[in-house]
Amino acid sequence: QKRISSLFMNKNECNKWFGISEAINQSTVNMTFSGNIKIRVNDNEEANDILEPFIYESDFMETLKEAYSCALSCAGEAVSYIVIRTSTQFNPNTNMKIGNRFIDFEVLKKYEVITQKNRLIREFYKTFDIWNGERTEKREFKFTYTYSIIAEDYATLKIEGFEKDTKISDGLVKELLEIDILEDEYDFIPYFELRLGRGQLPNAIYIEDSLAENLYFKGFDVQNSQTRKFVPETMMYENSRPNNNFAPLIDDPYKMTHPLRNNIDKTGIVFQEGISAVKELEQHMKLDILQACLDAKISPISLGFSLLDSLANNTDNAISKERVSIRLRESNIVLLKIFISKIIRAFLKINLIETEITDIAVIFDQYITPSVETLTNVLAKQVQFGLKSTQQAVADLNKNEMSDDEISEEVARIKEQVVQMDYNVQQRNKNLQAEEEVDDKIDNKEDNVLKGDGIVE
Repeated sequence: QKRISSLFMNKNECNKWFGISEAINQSTVNMTFSGNIKIRVNDNEEANDILEPFIYESDFMETLKEAYSCALSCAGEAVSYIVIRTSTQFNPNTNMKIGNRFIDFEVLKKYEVITQKNRLIREFYKTFDIWNGERTEKREFKFTYTYSIIAEDYATLKIEGFEKDTKISDGLVKELLEIDILEDEYDFIPYFELRLGRGQLPNAIYIEDSLAENLYFKGFDVQNSQTRKFVPETMMYENSRPNNNFAPLIDDPYKMTHPLRNNIDKTGIVFQEGISAVKELEQHMKLDILQACLDAKISPISLGFSLLDSLANNTDNAISKERVSIRLRESNIVLLKIFISKIIRAFLKINLIETEITDIAVIFDQYITPSVETLTNVLAKQVQFGLKSTQQAVADLNKNEMSDDEISEEVARIKEQVVQMDYNVQQRNKNLQAEEEVDDKIDNKEDNVLKGDGIVE
């Protein structure tokens, strides 16, 4: 607490932040979720028909990005949670529960929940205007949502309300939260934990403080780097001294000409050349940014700051420049695939489709995609050596740009073109062979004629 209270950010002079924490966090999120993410269930078209609109028309991907961002921003262990919100469906005749209907997802940060073994407790406070019989008064209540995993694919939810550590009635909880039930059972796991190891920003507050201090002095550097002109008061048209105190004129950063009160001869104009320390300030900022990138385990090139371009001059390959970031992305993608598969399995179970996590395929696009020329050459060699079919090569080359029918038409066109080329080559070879035979016959005929006329070679 003592270290935090002495930070520059607590001073009135601090009016600007660099925002390195947000830059690193968003750069990592954009890098991990760059390109498309394909999610399919093997050998289950019914499940795929449900998943396609759910993935591309809902906010599922934005929910994943938010959970990933929350986990990375932790100072200690990188953890966040996603909870599936559902409504309970009842049989209108028997009033018995017949299932759950999916509503949406909710992302919870690490500090918003209490975790125990097979249990997740979420606490939050809300203030309501309640009529006490005479007037409306504001009252604050605490609500707890307790999710408990009882067995595999079986969990429960219990909702309670408190006012000043005193439990309130179930009827008041239902009225305040506008819900019908306070306890529910699930045949799936309704919450999921994303754990990514260590967070990216263990020293973020101190690095931000150092960068904020640099920005503060960099603002003064603009003033100090300007050449100032001091003019004797006797050479001015009017007296510039306000009440015998011209300090405000000297301190004004937007004026480069100042009155000169005391001068030996009082006849000359004095110029003071400005001195800039921007290079030293940028060097300090660069060191702070590098420290933040080391903590976050990403390459500084991934941030895209022009201040760090000199660090990339020793390499020409984009993959070499960002190999540290790519390794972090690959390790996190392994964890994200399992995390996404668990959520998809629970969503399908809500829709009465049974599947296993191993049957769900989650494919992330590459971070740095090759050029069209490079990709075409690679695919052509794969087809040539039998490592990939023509149809798969066409699909990879025109990813997300052609439908399955268009890909089939393109493959048919390529095969027809190859057959036509082979036919043309065969015809050309036959024509060349026929021409050679004709030339031989003509030569023989001429030889016979010459010999018949008595001409001997």
